[in-house]
Amino acid sequence: MVVVLSIGLLLLPIMLTLGSVIYADISEKGQEQGRTRHEAVAVLAEDAPDAVVTVHDNTTSTSKVSAEWRLPNGTAATGLVRADNGLKAGAKVDIWLDDEGRVVEAPVTSTDAAAAGVMTAAFGWVTVAGLLTLAQVGIHRLLNRRRYRAWSLEWERAERDWNKRNH
Repeated sequence: MVVVLSIGLLLLPIMLTLGSVIYADISEKGQEQGRTRHEAVAVLAEDAPDAVVTVHDNTTSTSKVSAEWRLPNGTAATGLVRADNGLKAGAKVDIWLDDEGRVVEAPVTSTDAAAAGVMTAAFGWVTVAGLLTLAQVGIHRLLNRRRYRAWSLEWERAERDWNKRNH
């Protein structure tokens, strides 16, 4: 048990370092996305559906709807954008565009990066600690079985010796 606890404690800084690396990587990607993506406002050209039922009978809160927006150079563009269900034609929705004017997801935020780093570190440590615990339990059971078998053999020998002395 002491070995498992010691290894678990030694893994903590390793997992924290891994979480920091993930955070830094995602933060860097978010900064790059922030440099190459631009926020715009799209005007819906049609009504968004009231509710959409998916294959598994789940409802979604957004749908892709035809809309129009202005590119950073001022020219008009049209296409599909994600809009909340129930919005009417003419409603405005915020969208993000890449440098080529395509609709893309919003840049990754520092909060997203921090959440990914923390989750990686926490789940990584919990997973490894759980595996170490399972290994420790398995080894403990294996050693107990060997010990019980040795005791059983010892008692059988002792019984034979006692029976020889008493007869």
